[in-house]
Amino acid sequence: MKLAEKMKSLAPKLSSRKGKIIGFSMLIAGSVGAVTMTTLAWFNLTAKESKIKMVTGDLDVEINKVSAYKYVYPYYKNSTEFIDYDAPGVVKKYVLEDHTLTYGETDVDDINITSDNATVTLGTRTGGTSTTTLNDASSTNVYIPDASYVPSFHYYLIGDGLFNGVDESWSLDKSQAFGLRESVTAEKHAILDNIVVSAGSSFALVEVLEDYINAQTVYEYNYFPISSIAESNSAFRAIDSDDDGVDDQLLCLRSGIYTFDYSPNQLSIELRTSDGGQRKDVSVIINNSMDPTKISIDYAGSVDKDEFPTIDSYVPNAIHNQNTSVIIDVELNFTNPNPVDASLQIERTNATSNSIFNVANKYQDTTHNLDGYIDAQHPNLLRASDFYNFYATFTKTPYADINALWNGLHRVGDNQSQKFLNDTTYDKTIDCTLHGKELDDSIIVEPSASDNIYHCYIVIEYDYEHCVYFLDKNRLGKTYYLDRDFGFHFSGIQHKES
Repeated sequence: MKLAEKMKSLAPKLSSRKGKIIGFSMLIAGSVGAVTMTTLAWFNLTAKESKIKMVTGDLDVEINKVSAYKYVYPYYKNSTEFIDYDAPGVVKKYVLEDHTLTYGETDVDDINITSDNATVTLGTRTGGTSTTTLNDASSTNVYIPDASYVPSFHYYLIGDGLFNGVDESWSLDKSQAFGLRESVTAEKHAILDNIVVSAGSSFALVEVLEDYINAQTVYEYNYFPISSIAESNSAFRAIDSDDDGVDDQLLCLRSGIYTFDYSPNQLSIELRTSDGGQRKDVSVIINNSMDPTKISIDYAGSVDKDEFPTIDSYVPNAIHNQNTSVIIDVELNFTNPNPVDASLQIERTNATSNSIFNVANKYQDTTHNLDGYIDAQHPNLLRASDFYNFYATFTKTPYADINALWNGLHRVGDNQSQKFLNDTTYDKTIDCTLHGKELDDSIIVEPSASDNIYHCYIVIEYDYEHCVYFLDKNRLGKTYYLDRDFGFHFSGIQHKES
């Protein structure tokens, strides 16, 4: 079992604009009480709550975009449920918020999305094509890695690079497969659950049919024209990608975790909610699970004891090797006549009974929290802020691509990371030092009249000291749910005019 947080080319009609101008309050990256018993925890970054505190009237700060990056492992072959943690994965990008998008002539932030669900009526399936040339791919011309590629399932959601989280667009092997090998019926639907869909991404439903021609197996790739969407105020729009008069893609206007239900002639899309449906979560991302049992087994069997004389000394590298980090990229646009000192704080809620703060010896405790998760009525939650550390960089120079970002920020934990220490007092706020990405980077935002773009990258990681808590023999082999209880607070102090 694993220590888990289990709460288990833009579309043609999109363009860019300046981000929302924002004033007092805070960027909330995280959600109090954010626990559901599904396959994903919630990472709530709602558009109306993403703000920067400012101290003078002539300082404007805009959050253009908030993105998240994580290392995604593949499923085992012919599975849509079991993840192969021993196989190489890829780093994927998820857009949590994008205040620069427009749909037609309208700012997406100004579109009144009042329906969480979309009921899409599909037209008669139409024969598409396939290609082994990535540049030729589209929603009606599916990219496959090579001519020998064998699809495993009957239906897929294929999409552009933003939907896939990687650069490859309309690629079948980067798509989301419905775990069904036969045709849908009125009684048997194809269900695809817990799919993170980024704002601004486009995607389409594709059917794969197997046939035999001249004693050889061949595959046909049918797409489904979109006739209508019942809810005119949903987060999805039908678009015509090639101006042939037929809508062949769906465009997402609001990030979130969605469930897709395909039945004959209809694709139903539902936003996942938590807290019994009372709170709507529109943007989500979590850390990968950390496996303390694997750490213990690896240390006992294959770790160089000269390099790591104790298991505690090995934990930072073990966590790093499991690729558990989540990296948040907050793109900020300053308009400031004077220099501004940027700063970042991490904030959490008041101590509650599921915090280990009041326990003697805390992370060495061998008495409390020995059961782990039992069932939905007895989840035995622990506070996430007790077991994470954070590292942040601030720069005008964004990373060149996804891999450069991951290689630059996926780091072994050390004393440069900030954490809630829980020593003698329960700290609700800690300062998170902003490090320069480059040698000449500064946390001082220099004066500019417009388009003064900076990036703040925040690495969220399991803490290498505090997670020793789960290596105790009485906790190994059990699943622990962590309640994401922290958020981030950006501040900018503008220098006075001389």
